Amino acid sequence: MFGIIVFLIVGTIPFAINILIPLISIYRKQKQYQKLVKDRDKGSLLYQRIVTVPIVEFKDDFKKIVKFFLLYIIFLVLLMLLVMSEAS
Repeated sequence: MFGIIVFLIVGTIPFAINILIPLISIYRKQKQYQKLVKDRDKGSLLYQRIVTVPIVEFKDDFKKIVKFFLLYIIFLVLLMLLVMSEAS
């Protein structure tokens, strides 16, 4: 049982990294976009807060996140099947 827990933790690390990289990329793009808007319009702070990033710009990053999340779910299902087969 301890081996399965260690395997789960070690197996989760690559999935977490592959999900975090696109999220960091999205965050950086959003900051750059907000900086461009801030430089363009030195006006109201309310306007700068309301501005959001166009979703189309991050389409590929979201696809990566969804793909790795689905792979992670498949990994957990296979691990659960492994645990059930060991228990019986």
